[in-house]
Amino acid sequence: MKLVRPFVLIVACVALAAPIALAQTATPVAKSAAAGKPAADPAAKLPAPILTAFRTSYPNATIKGAAKETEGGKTVWEVESIDKGLARDLIYNPDGTVVEFEEQVDPASLPVAVSAALKAKYPAASITKAEKLMKGTTITYEMALKGAAVKAIEITPDGKIVPAAKEKDEGPYKQLAEITIGADGGWDYLAVDSAAGRLYVSHATKVVVIDMEKNTVVGEIAPAPGVHGIALAPELGRAFVSNGRENSASIVDLKTLQITGSVKTGANPDCILYEPGHKEVYTFNGRDSSATVFDAATGEVKATIALPGKPEFAVVDVKAGRIYNNIEDTNEIVVIDTSTHAVSAKWPIAPGEGASGLAIDLAHHRLFTVAGNKLLVALDSTSGKVLSTLPIGPGVDAAAYDPATGLAFASSSDSTLTVAKADAAGKLTLVQTLPTPPRSRTMTLDPKTHRIYVSAAEFTAPPPAAPGAQPQRPQAVPGSFKVMVYEMAAASGK
Repeated sequence: MKLVRPFVLIVACVALAAPIALAQTATPVAKSAAAGKPAADPAAKLPAPILTAFRTSYPNATIKGAAKETEGGKTVWEVESIDKGLARDLIYNPDGTVVEFEEQVDPASLPVAVSAALKAKYPAASITKAEKLMKGTTITYEMALKGAAVKAIEITPDGKIVPAAKEKDEGPYKQLAEITIGADGGWDYLAVDSAAGRLYVSHATKVVVIDMEKNTVVGEIAPAPGVHGIALAPELGRAFVSNGRENSASIVDLKTLQITGSVKTGANPDCILYEPGHKEVYTFNGRDSSATVFDAATGEVKATIALPGKPEFAVVDVKAGRIYNNIEDTNEIVVIDTSTHAVSAKWPIAPGEGASGLAIDLAHHRLFTVAGNKLLVALDSTSGKVLSTLPIGPGVDAAAYDPATGLAFASSSDSTLTVAKADAAGKLTLVQTLPTPPRSRTMTLDPKTHRIYVSAAEFTAPPPAAPGAQPQRPQAVPGSFKVMVYEMAAASGK
C-alpha cells in the first residue's frame, strides 16, 4: 500500500462534499451616499498577502467586493471579482492561500471528460450556466441544465458524476466520531484487534494505539522508520510492524507495546501478514519484488519468495493453505502455497489495472481487489475467475469485507468510500457512496462492531500554478492527523 504523505500531488481528485451553490454574478460595490464621492476601492481592505496572491493569479480581473468573515472560528476573506465578463468568488486565508473558489466558465471550455459524462447521462440537456468549484483540494464542475431530469449536475474533471446531497445521505453508514491524533507525517495501514478493542494506526515513524471503546489514544509503538503495516498475532501476544526505511520488521509485545526484536527483510517491506496456520509472518517487499517469511515465535527467516512485480496488500485463507497477494504493476493476483512457500498461480484481474487493497470472503470463496483504474473487482478465490466489477473513485488504496453483513468496501482519495454487496453469483451492486475527507484512502473494519476506521488529515489548497508550470502540491495542516469513525445506522444508539 502506498504511504500517504502530507505533501502530495493531487491530480483531479474530487470530494463528494455538498455542492457549493452556483455563484451569482458579483454585484458592483455601491457608490457612496455623498454626492460625487467615489466608492472606496474594495481591494484596499485586503491584507497584502491576499492582494498579492490575487493579482499574481488573476492579473486582468477586477475586484468588485471584499469582506472579512469567520468560518469555523477561523478568519477568512471573501473576494468577489469579474474577469472577462465572468464572475469569480474566492475565499482566502489571511496568508494568501485559497480555501475555496467559485468561477463561471464558458460551457464550451469544459473538460472533454465532463462534457462526455453529461452527454451520456442527459443527451438532450443544454447548459444554461457552468461553474468551476474548488473547496480544499476538491475540484468539480457544476452546471445548471435545461431539458434534463435534474436542474443541476456536478461532475469531476475526470467525468465522474457526483451524487446529489440526498443520494449521499442514503445508505447504512454514517459518521460516528473523529479521533484527533495530531502530529505530522504520512500514514498507511490500519489494523483492528476486535477482542482487545484496540486499533493500530501507522503514522510517521510510529504506530498509534487507540482504545476503540473510548476513541482515545492509549499508547504507541516506536520507533518504526517508514512504517507501513501492522500484523497482529493475539494468541502469541505479539504484533509485527513493517519498517520501510529500515528494511526490517519489528516484533512487538502487545501488552507493553515494547519492541522485543527485529527481523531483516527484503527492500522496503510494505504489507505485513500473520499466517496463523503455520504461525509465520510474511512481509511483502515493494522495492525488490519479494516476500520474506519468518517464524512468528523465533523471528527466524524461513524463506524468501520471488514475486513477479511490486506486491501490495495480501490476505490469507488458512483452510485452503493459501495467501493471495496483489501485484500492482502486472495487474494480477499471485497465490502462495503456505506449505511450500511457493507461488502456485497467477490470476489476471482484467479489466482491473494497478491493484492495491485486497479483502477476502472466506465463506463464499471470493476476493475483492481495488484497482487504480477506478474499479472494484470480485474474483472467485478458488479459480481466479473475475466475477464482476463496480466503478469506484480514483486514487483507491484500501479494501475491506464484513462477513456478517456481506458488505465490501473501497476507500478512494477523492473523498469517497464505496460500499458494495455481491449477490450469489458474485455480481457487485452499489449500496452507498460514503463521503470521507479528501485523500482519506486508507481504512480498516472492525467485524465485531461493523465500524469503519479511516485515516485522514486536513489539507490546504495549493496556489494556482503559473502558465506552463507544474501544479503545486496541497499541504497538510500541521497537527491535523486524525481517524474518522463510521458506524452502521442500525447500530447507532446501542
